[in-house]
Parts: sequence; C-alpha cells; structure tokens
Amino acid sequence: MTKKTEMLLRLFALARCFFLEAFIIVLLLPVGFHAQSQENKGLPFITNYRYQDYNADGINWWAAEDDNGVMYFANNAGVLVYDGQHWEAVGPEDRTETRCVVKGEDGKIYVGTYGDFGYLEANQAGELKFISLKNRLPEKYRQFAEVWECAKIGDKIFFRSNNYLFIWADNAIKVIESKEGYHIGAAIKGEYYVRIWNRGLTVLKADSFHIVPGGEQFANERIYAKIVINENFTEAYGRFGLKTLPGTKTTKSGVYVPLFIGEKVNSYISLQNMDHENSFSESDVRLLETLRNSMSVALENARLFDETNRLLKETEQRTAELGVINIVQEGLVREMNAQAIYDLVGDRISKLFDAQTVIIRTFDQHASEEHWQYTIEKGERVYSDPRPLIWANKQLVQKKKAILINEKYIQKAKEYGGAGVSVGLPPKSALFVPMIVGDIVKGSVSLQNVEKENAFTESDVRLLTTLTNSMSVALENARLFDESNRMLDDAKQRANELSTQSGTHLTSGQA
Repeated sequence: MTKKTEMLLRLFALARCFFLEAFIIVLLLPVGFHAQSQENKGLPFITNYRYQDYNADGINWWAAEDDNGVMYFANNAGVLVYDGQHWEAVGPEDRTETRCVVKGEDGKIYVGTYGDFGYLEANQAGELKFISLKNRLPEKYRQFAEVWECAKIGDKIFFRSNNYLFIWADNAIKVIESKEGYHIGAAIKGEYYVRIWNRGLTVLKADSFHIVPGGEQFANERIYAKIVINENFTEAYGRFGLKTLPGTKTTKSGVYVPLFIGEKVNSYISLQNMDHENSFSESDVRLLETLRNSMSVALENARLFDETNRLLKETEQRTAELGVINIVQEGLVREMNAQAIYDLVGDRISKLFDAQTVIIRTFDQHASEEHWQYTIEKGERVYSDPRPLIWANKQLVQKKKAILINEKYIQKAKEYGGAGVSVGLPPKSALFVPMIVGDIVKGSVSLQNVEKENAFTESDVRLLTTLTNSMSVALENARLFDESNRMLDDAKQRANELSTQSGTHLTSGQA
C-alpha cells in the first residue's frame, strides 16, 4: 500500500466517524493532499452551523449571495437567510422543500421549490416574501413536482423540473417540455446543458435541445461530474468563474468528485496539491470515488438514523399533545359557563408552555375593541378594561393565521404601527393564535415569554391551535346552550301568559 493510499484510507475512516455524528461540513486534507500549506497565515475563519443553530432542516441544497453580501440557502424547510449575525426562514407560505436559489442580473434572489418557482422581494415592512411566478404559466403547465435546479445566463433565469424547463426573461415565461424527462442540467459558459433520459447530454439551441458530440453515450448513463486538473490550475479554475483567495497559495493539481445519495448530489470531496502538477492519476481518482461511495452510504445511514429519531420524537410528542388535548376537552364538555371555560383553558395553557404571560381575548370588531377574559403574568392574574385591538390581533382578523415571533418583537410590532406592549413587561417571544367560529375571528390566545427569544416552536403552534379550536367550539356550544335556555324560558313565559289570558276570558263568559 502506497503512502498516498494509506493516507486516503485514514482520512476516510476519520471522516466517516465525523459524518455519523453529522458535524462535518468542510473536510481539510493535510500532508500530500493538504488544502493549504502550514506556513500560510491570515486564512479566512470558517464557522460550521448545525441545523439546530438555524432552526430548520439539516439538508441545504443550494446557496446564493445577494449584492449586499446576504447569504441565501435552499433548505428543506424553505429559504434560509443569513446576514452574518441572524438566521431567518422565508419563502413559500407552507415552508415547502426548496431546492435551488440563484441571483439574477436584476439583483433578485430566484427560488425553485416544490411545485412552484419565483423570487424573493421585500414588502413595505421590509419583510422578504416569496413572489410566485407559477400563475404566469398556461394552465396545462402548472402541475409539476420539484424544481431541482436554478441557473442564470445573462438576464434569463432557468428553472428545471423533471419534465419542464421554465425560462424567465422579459417578464414572460417560456416552457420547453421533455416527454423523456430531464435528469441534471447546468449553465456553462453562456449555454444551458442538460442530460435527457434515453437521449443523452444535450445543449439548448434556439428553444430546442441538441445532442452534443459524443453525448449519446450518456443516454442510459447518469452524469455526476468529476473534475481532475493536473496542470494550468489557475486557468482551468477561471473557466468555472472561480479564483484563488488573495494571500493564499495557488493549487498546482486538484481533483473534485461529487458526493451524492441516490440521484442527488449533496456535496463534493476535493484533493489539492500546492507543490506539484500531475499529482493525481486515474487510480487515485478511482480510489477516491470508491471511498466517496462508502461515505455516501454512511451519510445516508446517518440521515436515516436521524430521521427515524426525529419521527420517533414527533410521535412521542404528538402522543403527549393528544393526552393534553383529551384532558382539556373532557373538562370543556362539562362546562357551559363561558368564564369557567376561559379559566380552565387558561390555567392549563399556563402550565404547559414556556410563557410568563398568557392572555385570552375576545373581540368586538364593530367597536374595534378587545376584552381580556383571562390574563396571567408571572403567576399573577391581571385585569384590564376594554382596549383598542393591538396590531397582532388586527393581523389575526385579516389573515386568520397564527403569528409566531421569536425575536425582535418590539421592532416587529412597530412595523405594524403597534407600541410593542399593552400592559406589563415587553415580550421577547410571542405566539398569537386566532379563535375562529365559522369564518369569523372571535378572539385570540397569546403566549409571551418576557425572558428569552426563540421560546416557542412549531409544535407549540400546533398544540396551542388545537386547544384554541377546542375552546372555540366549547364557547360556541355554551352560547348555543344559553340561547336555547333563553328561548325555552321565553316560550314558557308566553305559554303562561296565554294560559292566564285564556282563563280570564273563560271566567268572563260564565259570568
């Protein structure tokens, strides 16, 4: 075994252990294949982020940088935005799986997601929103699954799904359909290439795809590019639009192989030699590809293990949530008094959630007022006279959707014309859920944590929404019960009145 082979095997053994712990982001290779020599100083800092740090899925498919240096990542939970200090998830309303992002000539970040594509744009409040372009398509092209790739050539943006290539330019969309199906595509030196199943590697010319010379050999062979550069590295690097960082030593030889699971390329492994050209042979590449394949299997096993644990935790959490919901609903069935219902649900919520403040409000939309039916802050009941609807409740009335704010609450409130706090301490995290009866928002339940940000999760939103819905049904039942009793009392009173009148007439007739 050569020294080079032994080094590769050692590195793979180490990397496999790290990948199983799911912490490896960048693999730095020392000695004969080191990325940079030991004498170089002033290298850029690298910070690795786990999915727990940015509070989204662990898989990121694509990355792009806008003109202000803000980074965007296509994540399974939407688009992640990182400004150098804070993470934020934006994108489609349902936070669906996002596969690709790319910056256009106009500076916009374009997004490909499941069954949709479009771009990000800030609204009047400065919030990034996903603007769909799907409605610009003819009806017959609107049914598709993932948009796997985004690419830019000049002022054109390419979105590729399994059977459609959408080209956005001049405020219009051109559609090129493939009955065979597209596999993998890319924009290279101003031209768009794609492998088409059962045809081969093609290039787009005048709105149709043509087989490139020798491209037919890939008709039934998948393309996962490998790049070997053994000389003139700087020139070759430049062909890909890349350059060596200032102050770092130039690579003389390099090899890059994709790291994929199934048909999806998730990352790559690179070996670089800073001292010699022609450092890597075909046998080196084959060995690296073999190690890559084993690493891919290890990564997939680790992903499946994490996914299994996540699903198990979700199942346990759902079971616990159902237990809480059942207890609350059993209590609500026995109550027909509105205030007793508010107290029962409010007390239970106060114990369940990481919140110092719990408020149950009802709305008088005609007077634009809110009435505090149950309020507790740090274990103490708080009472308030009717007051104008706060900004969050106005949003609930309009959108009929829960509002989760885990950071910058005061700033968020002021953006909508609010003061940030009605009474008591200002929150650092807040959750507002609407009480809906029929199609009308009758009130809200809010949780506030005045001590820390990121206090509430999506599971908190789900559980509080279920409890609020149950309370809304119980309150409506209590109202109908009171209404039925009132109508019954009215009917009895009318019957008594008619009976009295009838007796009076009968007595008069006998006289």
